Amino acid sequence: MEEAKIGEALYDLLSKQIDLETLHEGRVTPVTFGQGENFSALYYNTKGLKRLACRTPDGTKQGLLEIGLVAKNSIELETLADTVNDVLDGYEGNHLGYQISLEINDDDFDETDPDLEAFYKRLFFDLTVTKL
Repeated sequence: MEEAKIGEALYDLLSKQIDLETLHEGRVTPVTFGQGENFSALYYNTKGLKRLACRTPDGTKQGLLEIGLVAKNSIELETLADTVNDVLDGYEGNHLGYQISLEINDDDFDETDPDLEAFYKRLFFDLTVTKL
C-alpha cells in the first residue's frame, strides 16, 4: 500500500471535522476553488514546509497552512471563518499516518469576487506535521 501524502492527510483533517463538514458539506479542495461550484466551501494549500533539523531527518516539517473560505454572503463567510478558527486553532491529531498540529497565524480581509458572485477570506495557520 502506498504511503499517504501530506496533502491527503490535510484533506482528511478538513473534510472529516463534524463542525466544519456541516458548513462546507464536503466541498474541500486543494489549492483553488473553481467557478460554478456550490458554496460554502474551502480550499487549502501549504507554503514553506521545511524539515526541522532537531528532529529525525524526514520526520517533522513546519510551514504555513493557508485555508481559503468561499461563501454566498458575508454572514456565511463569518460563520465559516469563526468555525474554522474554533476547530483548528490549537488542533492536534493523527490523519493517514501523520501527526498534524495547528496554531492560528493570521488572516486576510474579507473580499468579494464578482465573477464567482461570492465572498472569500484566507486564514493562515502555523503547521507542524510529523510522519508517523
